[in-house]
Amino acid sequence: MQPTRITPEHHHHYDDGTTVTIDLDAETTSWRSTSVFKKSVVGDLIRAQHKNARAFTFTPHCKMVIASNSLPRAADTTEGFMRRWTIVPFTRNFDMLTRRRSQDSLITELTTPRALSAALNLALAGLYRLTTNHQHTAAASLTEARSEYRQSTDPLFQFAAHVVVTVNTLLQAIPDPVQRAQLATAGVFMPTERLEELYMEWSLSQPDAKVLTRQHLHAWFQRNKPEQFKSHRQTTGDGEQRGFLVRVDKGVH
Repeated sequence: MQPTRITPEHHHHYDDGTTVTIDLDAETTSWRSTSVFKKSVVGDLIRAQHKNARAFTFTPHCKMVIASNSLPRAADTTEGFMRRWTIVPFTRNFDMLTRRRSQDSLITELTTPRALSAALNLALAGLYRLTTNHQHTAAASLTEARSEYRQSTDPLFQFAAHVVVTVNTLLQAIPDPVQRAQLATAGVFMPTERLEELYMEWSLSQPDAKVLTRQHLHAWFQRNKPEQFKSHRQTTGDGEQRGFLVRVDKGVH
């Protein structure tokens, strides 16, 4: 079953195993609804139906393993969806000589006393981290892969880059290079109202952009871009304005 077809409209049937491989070459079409996927991962009740039989509910006890050359785009960019993924990147290529190595030869190399001892040491170290931190430790490559997936899926990351380019253009118009560099490092104040206007203009050319409130935009930047978009309040003649100090120190001259 393709993972993008795990939707409320699709009736499901799971075998009684503890581990299920969903697909070995998953499609990369858009994933419009992820509610059933999230229920499957956390073990919530799911409605299912055998063909020509009555519908029923069950609690899934499985782990999903999905292999794909690229990940499907998802309309759901919430933390609740993203944190359920453990994305393992495979970055190495193997030449034909390597591929000819027999499976028996590889198993022999991996089961030598030295290799098994090394595996045991790694397992013991991992067990210690698990019992100490009460959660599994994610390697840096896994954390980076999930971050890259989220950024490629969530159009607001593209909008954030657009805002930085806009602010950078304003900075380039400042004739004093010292003042320009200082503002780039400290941050250029952008009111939330102006951020909303920029988003409305930008979203007209973006088919995947959603209609968002000013509060949603502010909360998104606080959560996802706290270093480059620092929440700030500024007092003006019209009163206090809420917004961000946008830093664009990279690439500004």
